[in-house]
Amino acid sequence: MIGLSFHVGSQVNSAKRHVEAIEQCKKILNNAQEKGLGLKILDIGGGFPVDYDGNGFDIYSFCEPIRKALAGVPKNIKLLAEPGRFISAPCITSVSSVMGKAL
Repeated sequence: MIGLSFHVGSQVNSAKRHVEAIEQCKKILNNAQEKGLGLKILDIGGGFPVDYDGNGFDIYSFCEPIRKALAGVPKNIKLLAEPGRFISAPCITSVSSVMGKAL
């Protein structure tokens, strides 16, 4: 399948960059449809932050503007995201002991 993909970065603090990229992609997708081009996918990448500090990050609030922006994507476009770190990071903890140090 042919489409568009972007990735705004890693551990992004605000959904603003996602929304800006989605808005640009919507323009391209609408223009492509008007010209009869066969774009079928929009992959919004990753960058979704993980609550490493334990401050109670709310992914639902973070994604609200992203959901609103995606509501305007043409209905025939398949939407993808890559929330790998957001999904996997909470289940992994690395603990180590310092046995000594070199001078």
